[in-house]
Amino acid sequence: MADGRWQMADGRWQMADGRWQMADGRWQMDTLATMERYSHTQSSFVWLFVLSIVETLAVVTVLLSGAPIIGLVVVMTVTSLAIVIGLTFSRLTVEVHDEGVTVFFGRGWPKRFIRFGDIASARKVRNSAWVGWGLRWIPGGSVWNVWGLDAVELALTSGKRWRLGTDEPDTLLAALAGSVPTEGAHPRVL
Repeated sequence: MADGRWQMADGRWQMADGRWQMADGRWQMDTLATMERYSHTQSSFVWLFVLSIVETLAVVTVLLSGAPIIGLVVVMTVTSLAIVIGLTFSRLTVEVHDEGVTVFFGRGWPKRFIRFGDIASARKVRNSAWVGWGLRWIPGGSVWNVWGLDAVELALTSGKRWRLGTDEPDTLLAALAGSVPTEGAHPRVL
């Protein structure tokens, strides 16, 4: 029986908006039913191109040096592994939902979710070139970036900082604005 807020669906009681449901005798939040306010994937395949050139040069060098076939196998294995790692870290997706921010590389690993309650503030920043790309640890926090210098820095309530590289920092800040205190465009270079 439904009372306006609760309804029976697929043999389970759930809230009318579909967010909470009874499953296996426990109340669970259906994270797929949360409202997504922002989603953007930034890609960079530049360093995959560089890795491909390095692999080609390594194979040619091994072949021309007359090294045994095991040398070629080792070179191919190591550089192929580097390309797989490159594919993983060549895409960064940032999603802003009703409950918080989800960020992940490649097809979903590594992945991190931060609830809005754990974010003290957000602001637009600019990384220096030495910070680099990929997953980096910086003084007081970390940087997740695939390309470029622009980022949005989340100051967490724990005192740590988390910088999210993006090619559209203003749009990301606008998506965060309703749930997190944001500072305007006051870029800070680290």
